[in-house]
Amino acid sequence: MSLLLITVRRQSAPDFFGYQPNTIPEYLNPEFVHSPVPPNNNIVDVATFRILQYIDLATRANTTQESVIDDVARELLRLLNFEEKGTLLQSCYAIY
Repeated sequence: MSLLLITVRRQSAPDFFGYQPNTIPEYLNPEFVHSPVPPNNNIVDVATFRILQYIDLATRANTTQESVIDDVARELLRLLNFEEKGTLLQSCYAIY
């Protein structure tokens, strides 16, 4: 069994992204940035409403609900177009 150590450290946006992000990507609905959590029913975009629901759920999860954090991470990556053709975002190993 290998031991994997992960270090988390604060980093500026330009260092992390490689540029200064100052606009919302065109594929991302601006409602995502400007809407409240929990989301209200006025949000028209289904994907935006869904990710805000996941974020709301994750903020209220208790320590035994790790899968909620996995779910919000997966949905956020999907919303940000990290799921390309031929790639599946999974939070658990597939059991066959």
